[in-house]
Amino acid sequence: MTFLESIKTCLNKYATFSGRASRSEFWWFVLFFIIVGFVLDMLFPIDLPVNSDGVIDKELLSAEDLNVALRNSVAQLIGNLFLFIPYLSVGIRRLHDVGRSAWWQLISLTGIGVILLIYWSCKKGTPGPNRFGEDPLQQPQFMNTET
Repeated sequence: MTFLESIKTCLNKYATFSGRASRSEFWWFVLFFIIVGFVLDMLFPIDLPVNSDGVIDKELLSAEDLNVALRNSVAQLIGNLFLFIPYLSVGIRRLHDVGRSAWWQLISLTGIGVILLIYWSCKKGTPGPNRFGEDPLQQPQFMNTET
């Protein structure tokens, strides 16, 4: 699956938490998620004056600074929330591909759990069908409409 196919698939399956996702589908979408986050940070920076200790300097802080920071943080939040559901969805489908339940996503709340999720995301999926569906690598990507 290519980068663009992955984005299209994940956005078409915006909130589809059943089925399976291949490694390429998952990792291409993760890359897209990171790129969008980076672009949002560049387009909507949250720059507040800080002192030498890295603490916001209230003496240099103006109402305009606060308005810009608030507007930019809302724009970043909306952009990230739009992609969070498909990101969560493809993550769950990736877990399904390696034979794990979606509940394993909760392990990411622990620090060490993220390492386990990365391992499973890199692992080759279960060959053939499993309890979550057909092997995504054996399913046709595009349906043939000719009869």
